[in-house]
Amino acid sequence: MTYALIFPGQGSQETGMGKDFYDAFSSARDVFHRADQALGFSLSNIIFNGPEEELRRTAFTQPAILTVSIAVLECLRREAGISPTPLFLAGHSLGEYTALVASGVLSLEDGVRLVHLRGRLMQEATPVGIGGMSALISRDLDIDMILEALRDLPIDVANIKSLVRINRMGRSKDFLRECLIEGGLVETGLLLDLHGEEPSVVADSLRYTAYARLAEEGLKTGSRFELLADNFTMASLRSAMHKAFGPEPVIGYILAKETEIRNLRVILTGKINGLPAGAIRERLRDTYV
Repeated sequence: MTYALIFPGQGSQETGMGKDFYDAFSSARDVFHRADQALGFSLSNIIFNGPEEELRRTAFTQPAILTVSIAVLECLRREAGISPTPLFLAGHSLGEYTALVASGVLSLEDGVRLVHLRGRLMQEATPVGIGGMSALISRDLDIDMILEALRDLPIDVANIKSLVRINRMGRSKDFLRECLIEGGLVETGLLLDLHGEEPSVVADSLRYTAYARLAEEGLKTGSRFELLADNFTMASLRSAMHKAFGPEPVIGYILAKETEIRNLRVILTGKINGLPAGAIRERLRDTYV
C-alpha cells in the first residue's frame, strides 16, 4: 500500500491524548517510557493527567505531541501491520520534527529533547500571557505590497551572496546572470558589472546602499561574509516582531522558518558526521552571534 503521513503541529494537544493507546498496546507504552527517560521527568504524566495549563506550556506541548504521534505510529506499524516505509513524511511546524523521527533521521530520544529545548526557548522569548496570534484570510491579498517589502532585504542579500560566491568560484558572468533575482533595490546590472572584481571594489561600489556596512565588513573578512549576511537578515527579522500589521510579520515568519531549517540542518549534519555536542552547539551559536 502506498501512503503518506502528515504529523500535526502545536495546538492539537489535549489532556489524556494517547492514553487509550498506552493502556492497550505495549508498543505505545515503550514510546512513552523512552520519552520520559530521555527528558528526565514524567512527560507521560503531564500528557495523561495535566493539568491542562501545564500541558499548554510550549516546553511540554511540543515533546508531548511528538511523543503521542510516534506512539500512534508505532502501534500502526507493529499492531496493524502498516508498512514502515511511507512514500512521503511531512508535518506542520512542530510536525516536521515528528516526521524526522518517524523517518529515522532523528531518534525518539533526540527528537523529544530537541523540541523540549525548542519549546523552552520559545517560551522564554514570549512569556505566558504575553502576545497573541491572529489570522487574516482574504481573497484580495495584496501580493504587490509583500513583493515591495521583499525588495528591501531578501532579494538584495541573496544577490550579493551570489555575486560573492560566484566570484570566489571563478564562474562565468552568464552563470551569475542566471542566478540573480530581479526586483531588488540594487540593480542587477550593477552586480553584473562587478563580476570578477576584487572584494574591495565590490564593497566600494555598494557603499551608498543600505548594504554598505555588510559589504565593507563582510568582504574584508572573507569567510565571515556569510555569517554577517545572516546577521543582517536576523536584524530585520527582530524588527518585524514589533509590527502588528503589514507585510513585515509575514516576511519575518518566512525568515524565522528558514533559520529554523538551517539550524536543524546543522544539528543533523553534525550528528551524521559524528561531531561532538560542543562543536554542534558552537555552530548553532554562530547563527545568532
